[in-house]
Amino acid sequence: MFKKLAIWAQGRHTLFAAYFALSGTVLQICHRLDGNFIALIAAVQGFVFAHALQENHFEKKDEKSLDK
Repeated sequence: MFKKLAIWAQGRHTLFAAYFALSGTVLQICHRLDGNFIALIAAVQGFVFAHALQENHFEKKDEKSLDK
């Protein structure tokens, strides 16, 4: 089941970030969210964003080299 979710989310890192975002939402609803957890979620989302930018950069670079 985890493998299917990871494929659907296009990677384990994205699935991990989604888990933290959902758990943070639940914690906020229950009024149990603290600053440390918010910082952790922000860091994980930042890593996902940076990883996505890196993948896009290298995919575009590969496409340009194949077009030549």
